[in-house]
Amino acid sequence: MISVIICSVSKSLREQILININETIGVEHEVIIIENEVYKYPIAKAYNIGAQKAKYPYLCFSHEDIKFHTQAWGKVLINDFLSSGARLIGVLGCAAKVNNPSSVHLANSGLNRQNHLQRQRDNSVSLVYENPYKETLAEVCTLDGMFIAATKSAWAETKFSEDYLHGFHGYDIDFSIKNFVLGKVVVTYNLLLEHFSFGSFNKGWVDTQRIITEKWKDKLPLLAPKVSQEQEDKAETLNLKDLIAILIDTDYNPLIQLKYIWRHFKRTPFEKVNLYYLRRVILRNKLNNALKNIAKTNHKNDLTVQ
Repeated sequence: MISVIICSVSKSLREQILININETIGVEHEVIIIENEVYKYPIAKAYNIGAQKAKYPYLCFSHEDIKFHTQAWGKVLINDFLSSGARLIGVLGCAAKVNNPSSVHLANSGLNRQNHLQRQRDNSVSLVYENPYKETLAEVCTLDGMFIAATKSAWAETKFSEDYLHGFHGYDIDFSIKNFVLGKVVVTYNLLLEHFSFGSFNKGWVDTQRIITEKWKDKLPLLAPKVSQEQEDKAETLNLKDLIAILIDTDYNPLIQLKYIWRHFKRTPFEKVNLYYLRRVILRNKLNNALKNIAKTNHKNDLTVQ
């Protein structure tokens, strides 16, 4: 009944998750593993290849660094699909997709919906749970790629965007949006899994989120039911703060940094943090230029010595 598709780069992790799935899923299934340390596909392409091979009507696109804790979770998942009519089901999602580049999780927004265990860097495990309306299935706009289940018909209609997503970021948000505009996307609180790693933000992440934002700009923002305009406005402002911090920390193009600082200023013109952002950009840019000049001088000196 379920085809589990995993884009893997670690033999040990895929061996572990294969055992875990076989011991816990509780329904007829297959596991399709793309050994991506060999093929090096973008994730969107790897998942499409796996889904094309799948023989069952329900697909699970999963990271390899997870562990299922719920026994017979396959039965739970199928029941969730049948009871909700959802196209996609995950364990971490958000009830809004804001206008600007963002991750699935919008910090401090009150719009996240999640139920999973997170392995911490000290090897402890924490329950990450946000469920303001005490639902068993919560409607969202986006899902995190650690685990996304789809009906095969939903995947066939939308597929992962391998034509414009060529790396390892953004495939989850883009796929979620495609399905949200056509139907229902939900987070389930009926099964529990554990995630062993954390996401990361780099220039590649920013590049991809800018592509997605441009692609879907005519549809954004997206709001799930029960989300107010006030909540969306708050999320937009909070996300801009997070985005600007990422842009500064990754030494992203200063003009792009200024673009989003200006957007933040227009939303909150009297916040002192606007001056802080501007000062950080200017100082970081000056430092980078100084380091480049030092490197050039050292290179010239090396050539002179030779």
